[in-house]
Amino acid sequence: MKNLRIIIGNWLDKHDRQWRALSVKQQQCYTLLLFTGYVLLTLIAILNVCYDLSNPGHKMTIAPINSPMIQQEKSPVSSQDSISIP
Repeated sequence: MKNLRIIIGNWLDKHDRQWRALSVKQQQCYTLLLFTGYVLLTLIAILNVCYDLSNPGHKMTIAPINSPMIQQEKSPVSSQDSISIP
């Protein structure tokens, strides 16, 4: 586990040095580019939801997610745990 932490730390340090080696203007350009991409993806997601809701016959239902374990318990075949003692 320590090796993994060291590897990740070295990787982050390497990329931090590369980022700091860029000029301030390049850093601002990359930051603006990433922020623009984030805003674009957000707008696409919002427009997709609005488009899906605007179609006639489509309704968005909000319901809890059903657990797969509950569905398995209803099945006629009973699953047995190999660890449990009968």
